[in-house]
Amino acid sequence: MGAVAVKKARSRQVRSLSYQLSVISYQLPVTSFQFSVTSYQLSDVSFQFTDYCLLWTDH
Repeated sequence: MGAVAVKKARSRQVRSLSYQLSVISYQLPVTSFQFSVTSYQLSDVSFQFTDYCLLWTDH
């Protein structure tokens, strides 16, 4: 009985570990996508700022 309980507990640990790993592997591309979106927005803002500066110096 004890050995079966240990086996069940171990399989539960393995299952929770694999679940955590799959969650992490899912979050990684999402995080990298968010990062790329943020960097794109930043470059967009800096581009607009440059445009604004050029307009200012033009006048």
